[in-house]
Amino acid sequence: RPCVTHRLPLERSVEAILFFSPRYNRAGLALIADLFKGQATTRQAATALGHFLVMGAVSYSLLALLAGQEIKLDPRPVSQGGDGAAFMTIEHNGVRFGVGSWWLTTARVVGGIFGSLATNPDGFTGLDNLSDASAVLGRAIRGKLAPMPSVSMDILLGNTYIGEDID
Repeated sequence: RPCVTHRLPLERSVEAILFFSPRYNRAGLALIADLFKGQATTRQAATALGHFLVMGAVSYSLLALLAGQEIKLDPRPVSQGGDGAAFMTIEHNGVRFGVGSWWLTTARVVGGIFGSLATNPDGFTGLDNLSDASAVLGRAIRGKLAPMPSVSMDILLGNTYIGEDID
């Protein structure tokens, strides 16, 4: 099949059951896939992605400045010197708010993996340690699951996405 967005009805059904917002995620992945096609397609994809990322960062930064808050643009976990969960969020009445998207997840994953590998070069060893680089990727995938598979994963692992134990 020539395009990542064309899929069979069975594929659409499976994705709809397993993943939250499968069309949105597929569109984002198609843009990233276009970065590797070469020539004009790569230039167009890089330009579109660059504009999207810059506009998102500028919009967030302006909102943070208008709210009189510090700009949080380091996706690495706090344990590695980054902003952690505060990445690209605004605080209001003690609660942090932010707009999530596939590119924001990508920034978190890349920052988390590089941060993990900087502190632990053997980082791709398993999913038992959340600071482990392979666990960063596992958490990103887990965060994209639809509610039912997510709850099933929580029960299977014995803890929630944020690490709370299930009794």
